[in-house]
Amino acid sequence: MNKEKPNAKQEQAIVLLLSGHSVTETAQELSIERGTIYNLLKETGFKTEYYSARKILNEQSKNSLMNLNISAINTIKGLLESQNDVVKLKAAMYLLDNLKTTDEIQLKEQENFKLNSRFGFGSFE
Repeated sequence: MNKEKPNAKQEQAIVLLLSGHSVTETAQELSIERGTIYNLLKETGFKTEYYSARKILNEQSKNSLMNLNISAINTIKGLLESQNDVVKLKAAMYLLDNLKTTDEIQLKEQENFKLNSRFGFGSFE
């Protein structure tokens, strides 16, 4: 296969792997040897398609999470405008506690990006 596009069975392997199936489960589902999957993962064409599909899946997941974040932020805004002072206080405390967590997540993402770039995975993430 090398630089060729994956065939139908190979595309199924990509879908199964990206949906969380192990190499063993993927091989069993497709009635092929595990070694075949490992060999495919080394081939340029398959690897390119796999990482391209993974990138699309990651982007879709990020977009879904962003939409949920927007909804959550709007909910917190509404709570911060509540007539009930206890609700306002709890919403403010929750927001402040989670801002710290967000900073920690951003630092970890930056570290992961540096590692991925260092080891040649930057273009796939």
